[in-house]
Amino acid sequence: MRSDEQLIKKIKRRSDREAADELLQRYYRDIYAFIFQQVSQAETLGAGDHGYGIFDFVRGGTAGRSGGPEDL
Repeated sequence: MRSDEQLIKKIKRRSDREAADELLQRYYRDIYAFIFQQVSQAETLGAGDHGYGIFDFVRGGTAGRSGGPEDL
């Protein structure tokens, strides 16, 4: 298993999509839980989309995608 630091270096140096996907899958639940707690009840259903927005810049601007890590 590659360390977070190794993955981040690959993402920064080469915009490595595979490394970004691995990092996203590793922390998806934690990010989702944090966002879920931060948004109001009215916005709760969109928490997954907000989580993907955080990683959108790494994946080359894939805004508009919905679903979980299984959709990567």
